Amino acid sequence: MGNYISHSSVSALVGNHAIPSRASAPVELPPEIWREIAVVASADSVLTLRQISRDLRSAVDSLVQANLNRINQDANSSVDLYQSDGGVRSVTRDPETQRAMARDENISPALQAFFAHSNDAYVRRYLAGNPSLTSEAAQERLARDPNRRAREALAVNRNLTSIVQQILAQDQDSGVRGALARNTRLTSEARQEKLARDLSGFVRACLAHNPSLTSEARQDRLARDQNAFVRACLAGNPSLTSEAVQQTLAQDQDEWVRGALAGNPSLTSTVQRTLAQD
Repeated sequence: MGNYISHSSVSALVGNHAIPSRASAPVELPPEIWREIAVVASADSVLTLRQISRDLRSAVDSLVQANLNRINQDANSSVDLYQSDGGVRSVTRDPETQRAMARDENISPALQAFFAHSNDAYVRRYLAGNPSLTSEAAQERLARDPNRRAREALAVNRNLTSIVQQILAQDQDSGVRGALARNTRLTSEARQEKLARDLSGFVRACLAHNPSLTSEARQDRLARDQNAFVRACLAGNPSLTSEAVQQTLAQDQDEWVRGALAGNPSLTSTVQRTLAQD
């Protein structure tokens, strides 16, 4: 199946070429006409871009986007343009309005992708924390954002793709890795294992307290962690249901750890009796 453009757009863009008379019929265009359309698509005309982006397929998408980028560099403009499935749309450049839109849970995937490239760090941070952030392109862009707070906000987002989780698990900032370790949708065994071995005690503690940590082997590793804070975080985790791991923590030399375990609602009756004799 070839690329198609509506009758009205063909008339506007390639006027002298022969086309069928039915105005509603799609028209398959030969290569030479596509080349002519590509030239038009690269022109500095917002109206032309709106028409083209609504009617053409991927053949000229890159040209359209490049032209939008040039238009958006106009410092005197009050709006930015971005491309969506419905054509080229505009969004105000007012910072407060854009920040509010980035927080809006009804934000479209196209606007998500556009705001991920925003020069405003607050827009990117609010977008990263938006529970409706589903655009993979936006997530991957934000996972490499130069602003640490934006990456932290993204790391706790429950909609993260596996690829983005992998990127964030390798982040150089322990605060970002810790935020990912707290993410309750972090169920990947490989990702949990990597964070359980993290050099940062803070990151390991975040994982230890995560209710998605259900692997007994991983819990046992953290129950023997050299950092008492890590052990205390695990001790209070309601997903700690293994009696063997509970017994290990019940024998911990640190009173703080045993105290955290005592408040765990998942304690077995045997471990409860052990702690009662503490």
